[in-house]
Amino acid sequence: MAFSFTFSGGSVLRLGLKDATEAPAWLTDLHWIVIGYDGGFSQYLEECYFTPGTSKNAEFEILVTHVEIKNKFGVAIFYRIKDTVENREALRVAITEFYAKRLLSLAELDGIIESLHRDINDYLLPRLR
Repeated sequence: MAFSFTFSGGSVLRLGLKDATEAPAWLTDLHWIVIGYDGGFSQYLEECYFTPGTSKNAEFEILVTHVEIKNKFGVAIFYRIKDTVENREALRVAITEFYAKRLLSLAELDGIIESLHRDINDYLLPRLR
């Protein structure tokens, strides 16, 4: 099932809603880099590097899933980009531009991605419902 939301600026957000049992596979697929929703960064990354209406946008996906944290139920938003050399470089540059930080080295980016994989497995997967 797919839904689209159009924001006031004209941006369109397409969400593919999956059965809850599919979320763990979506979140742990090693061919993708999964990042939690963080303010406007995901929109910036999509608009600048995975522009809607282009073939690159097929390498950018969003997941909304139910979670339980501290006995409270809610939803969490995640996005992922296809794990390619080109997309890793786009991610490095986007982080620099959006957060006004220095350009991460490839080793630093690798470490962050590995840490994200660990956090998903250790903290997020047990909280999916």
